Amino acid sequence: MTTTLAGPYVMATDLWAPQANGVRKTIELLNRRRQPILYGPTGCGKTRMATELMLWANHYGMNGVFYVNRNLLLGQTRDRFEASGLSVGVRSAIYSDMLDLDAPFQVVSAQTEAKRVWDTGVWPLHDAQLVVIDEGHLQRTKSMRKTIDEYARRGAMIVLLTATPVDMVSWANEIVISGSMQEYRDCKAIVMANCKGVEVPDLSKIKRSVTGEYIMDGRKRKMYQQHIAGNVIANWKRFNPYAAPAMGYAPGKPESIYMVDKFAAIGSRWAHVDANDAYFDGKRYKLTRQLWTEISEQYKDNRFHGIWSRFKLREGVDFPTTHHVILATPIGSLQSYIQTVGRGLRWSKETPEEVLVTDHGGNYLNHGSPNADRPWDVLAWQSQAVASNYHREQMLDGKKPESIVCPTCLTERPSGIVCPKCKTHAAAYSRQVREEDGQLVTYDRRLVPKRKTVKKPDTQKLWNQLYFGYVGKKNNQSFSQMYNYFYHIHRYHPPRNLQYMPLSTFHWSSHVHTVDRHDLR
Repeated sequence: MTTTLAGPYVMATDLWAPQANGVRKTIELLNRRRQPILYGPTGCGKTRMATELMLWANHYGMNGVFYVNRNLLLGQTRDRFEASGLSVGVRSAIYSDMLDLDAPFQVVSAQTEAKRVWDTGVWPLHDAQLVVIDEGHLQRTKSMRKTIDEYARRGAMIVLLTATPVDMVSWANEIVISGSMQEYRDCKAIVMANCKGVEVPDLSKIKRSVTGEYIMDGRKRKMYQQHIAGNVIANWKRFNPYAAPAMGYAPGKPESIYMVDKFAAIGSRWAHVDANDAYFDGKRYKLTRQLWTEISEQYKDNRFHGIWSRFKLREGVDFPTTHHVILATPIGSLQSYIQTVGRGLRWSKETPEEVLVTDHGGNYLNHGSPNADRPWDVLAWQSQAVASNYHREQMLDGKKPESIVCPTCLTERPSGIVCPKCKTHAAAYSRQVREEDGQLVTYDRRLVPKRKTVKKPDTQKLWNQLYFGYVGKKNNQSFSQMYNYFYHIHRYHPPRNLQYMPLSTFHWSSHVHTVDRHDLR
């Protein structure tokens, strides 16, 4: 493969065909000064694609920086980069022994970078010409926005990696689909999910936050019992009789610890892991690098039958030895659902051809099959709510979960801990998982319900009308404001490659009537 820069660059031969396709298309967009999203399904080897992009940058004498959102990933990412021949430093509070600010390539903790670059100024921003952001859907923070803007001002090339590109409209202007789920399965990069779940989940007992996710942390913690269908341990014994390595996901931290103790009561050893601590064998420990390494090794050796968590292990962490994923919680967000199930989809010699998924929260019926390809080129520019409702609206004939009814005044309302009419709070309770009767059945693994056909509007025509209206009014409205107004009117975001859209990201904040026509597409 050749690039538009001086001299040819030849990609490594160990890349799978869809990986090579994603890298090639991404480099083409970078050479055109675009800011792309690089999509690949969970477990497909996005870090391997990032390594290839860094090797490409190194070939032309450029520096690179790789941002991660999970401290657990810093060490293994640095090892992969160094194994490929790159000189790498790690910028993180917990990896101080690997700090090398002069190394041309850096693996960076986004949280540490925000504090030491922007808050205290202890570190300079790395002089990088290529910036790759892992799990880009999680890194849309004010500090990362500041970092991206500064790198863009310096003329650096920026790539966002994700398996769930949703609501990325202000963070990128192109999307690269490296390959389909089936293409990666054909390469033996990922495996099929064999899903077993409830036939008709009773969603009326499950409360949701206004964002669509079943969030139970911070001040928005829901003080109610979490209902799921089917006994977790009974179905674990039924479908996983040999206690093959499993990963379980609970509604919250107390429920996760509760499940560890419940399994311990039958002689099965599990661990709970969250952001700051771990719990196993009846004791709680502070989660350190060394402890996480020990837990990982014991899990791989099946000395732990499984690991319970809430969000900590939903993104970025891969255990190829996983045979079984337990969803003991409803998941409101499409992103979280895909990321969670994807933890078990990475292929390895130790895993079977299919990974078992026991779904006690009705997530399959809510979001669809984890084996199916989704229209990410469309969903990437939609809001979180639109993407999470996609399956329900397009494949379930518009049926939605029942509203919450206040137990005090009987007012029908959206989910939340405070009733807007009588201000009644839900009663506090002992945090555990309540298991309702329910038989798990096998879903058709390859079944992808037929989508409704909807006549597409003439987006270009609608955008033209809005653009010339804004130019004529000269009312100091920016392109970003016009873009959001388009969504307000038509309930979807247009693609960013339409005529009369800014070529440069800087012009999105400029007044419409001040940007010359030659600076537009």
